[in-house]
Amino acid sequence: MEKEEILRNSNKDEALAKLHGHAGWLHLSKILEDKREVLLSELINIDPENTARIAKIQGRLEIIREIINKPEEYFNKKRNNGGK
Repeated sequence: MEKEEILRNSNKDEALAKLHGHAGWLHLSKILEDKREVLLSELINIDPENTARIAKIQGRLEIIREIINKPEEYFNKKRNNGGK
């Protein structure tokens, strides 16, 4: 099945909610959490006057946080809405 067809024939909220406990997602989120730790370490050790680098790292950390939390947000939304 083509990517566009899968997207067209699936419910985004339900698919993301199911991703929450998927083994592949758990492995991917672990990779992202490891990357987050590396970035946090860089942020701690960076020259405070290097504001451009600080902003870049902070942006990456925010993106990683949003990605890691997305399936759980949809899972909780689905659970709190009674599976609707």
